[in-house]
Amino acid sequence: MTVTIPINKIPLNPDSLITLNDLTWEQFEAFMEEKEAQRIKTRIAYIQGTLSIISPLPAHERLHRIISDIVKVLLDSQERDWEEFGLTTFRKRAKKI
Repeated sequence: MTVTIPINKIPLNPDSLITLNDLTWEQFEAFMEEKEAQRIKTRIAYIQGTLSIISPLPAHERLHRIISDIVKVLLDSQERDWEEFGLTTFRKRAKKI
């Protein structure tokens, strides 16, 4: 029997990690669609059927912003072009062997 829990009902406290095993690529894609629709702020990793959901601490986000700002200042001072992509998700379905 499959149990379905809406993403917004999963308790994700700061600095928590949830791991789900044996998910298909299609289940991962469905999860990502729901996550994007809900605008849930987490870090996601999906590797060979294992989905890890990480809820970062505010301190991690602060450090991310500081480093990002430093890089932007350096690029601007060198008059180099750059684009900010924010949180980007790279999806590539693994090839079957």
